[in-house]
Amino acid sequence: MFNLTLFFIGAVLYFLQKNPALKFLYYPLLICISAILSRGISVAINLLGKSGKKKSFLTNESLPDSGLIALALVYLVLFSFLSVGQYDAFISRMYDLGNMDQAIWSASHGKLLQSTDMNPPFENSSRFSVHIEPVFFVFAALYRIMENVKVLLVAQVLLICIAILTIYAISVILLKDRWKSFFVAIIFSSFPALQFMTLFDFHGDVLAIAFLLLSYLAYLKKKSVWYWVFIGISLMCKEYVALAITGFGISLLLMHKDKATAIPTVLLGLAWFLLSSFVVIPLLNKGNESIVIGLNYADIGGRQGISGIIRYSLKNPVELLRILFNRQNVENLFYLLFPLLFIPFRSWKLLIGAVPIIAKDLLTGLDIYNHRLAPAVPFLFIAFIYSLREDLQWKKLKISKEYMLQLTISATLIASFCYGPSPLGHRFWRERHRYFKNEHSCVCQDLLSVIPDSVAVSVSEHLAPHVTHRQYCFVFPRPMTVEKRDMRDVEYICIDTTNRESLFWNDTSYILQTIPDIISLGFNMLKNEDGVFLFKRADLLTH
Repeated sequence: MFNLTLFFIGAVLYFLQKNPALKFLYYPLLICISAILSRGISVAINLLGKSGKKKSFLTNESLPDSGLIALALVYLVLFSFLSVGQYDAFISRMYDLGNMDQAIWSASHGKLLQSTDMNPPFENSSRFSVHIEPVFFVFAALYRIMENVKVLLVAQVLLICIAILTIYAISVILLKDRWKSFFVAIIFSSFPALQFMTLFDFHGDVLAIAFLLLSYLAYLKKKSVWYWVFIGISLMCKEYVALAITGFGISLLLMHKDKATAIPTVLLGLAWFLLSSFVVIPLLNKGNESIVIGLNYADIGGRQGISGIIRYSLKNPVELLRILFNRQNVENLFYLLFPLLFIPFRSWKLLIGAVPIIAKDLLTGLDIYNHRLAPAVPFLFIAFIYSLREDLQWKKLKISKEYMLQLTISATLIASFCYGPSPLGHRFWRERHRYFKNEHSCVCQDLLSVIPDSVAVSVSEHLAPHVTHRQYCFVFPRPMTVEKRDMRDVEYICIDTTNRESLFWNDTSYILQTIPDIISLGFNMLKNEDGVFLFKRADLLTH
């Protein structure tokens, strides 16, 4: 009877949500489908038990360990291929991968993580004037061995694989069941937000996921020295990881009553965030706070820095609530938590590490498709694991921990299909061109290969990550501005006129205006293939 009721509710929700006015019913529909699928999993397990195979299958303790290794290897191979594929297909952009690569390349040549500033006066500036990511020096050392941006992409995937192994180890300690721990690792590796982070170029906060989890594993194993080592490495990944570590310390205090570890953790997190935000970044940014604060939080006082955001929040509490819980934020919060069916809230004390990161993103627009939520992911899963230790009892309703795990597996599979980026979802098959070279990307690569190393260039944004191993790499039309038509510092220009991101449909302005303008500035066209134009400054043609 219960199964029929679920099917009926699901069918009703499916047809109702087709009405544009009832689109919000899509979210309860996903939950209903999860319940239906979990019932199917329960039936399959029961049938397996009646056949006499269940006991021998589930009591084999070597299978989860072998399955875990296979899972990590599949993740490593698949997402390395996809991440590198995006780069080869010219999907990556200057404002993420290009900036990181140029900063790390410059550090490998003795500079302080310098990259070309995208704002006037277009000088090179240290990455430390925007974010504090000392971990990049490790990759600069790797560049001394292999100077290739693909090293960054594969290293990021490798660290996520280490996080998968660590989640399993934490689960074994807390759940004392290798099979349950294996399924938790599957849920973690299939978590859509984590997969989007893995594929979103290369970022320090994504690297922190593994180290935050390793710090908690060390804490559970009472390895104090390793705990502080991994906390320290986490802080090196990005300055706002310190907010998560501050929350982590509060969690240790509330959950474990461990003042000796919790209080220093809180103080270290706060001290590192304040030192980074108000001392180091202003020191290298002409006395100003990070430009990211002004850009991302401009609508809530961000142009006056963190203090401006605080003042705005105190003066406009109602407007702040409206911003925090606007439609985009609520939808993305659902997409973030749906695969775990909100179960981590049962262990809310361990969610405190995630709260500052999620709150930070709610203020600027929560988005599961980028990297900024990364430091929250470890604490979501630690709370989730703790929530699976006991059955859920609420009045007469009782849900066993085994059934909660089945529900979560179902929800994760549905989330992976509906909006995840892996081959489990329809999104991947619609967008599979993102991960493979094509004729146009080969043309782009051929034309860029003509440009000598070390010369200053100005190129289309998606071309930039392929030419950032140099001192100056501008995103066209920079360094030219509306006020100053000057390209004297640039030796080569390469633009892709087929890039439609900044053009109207059938817009011919590149051909009719931009190309003649470049020539009028003293550049000669060297090549023109498949809508990609390469120019060289005329006074250098004889050299």
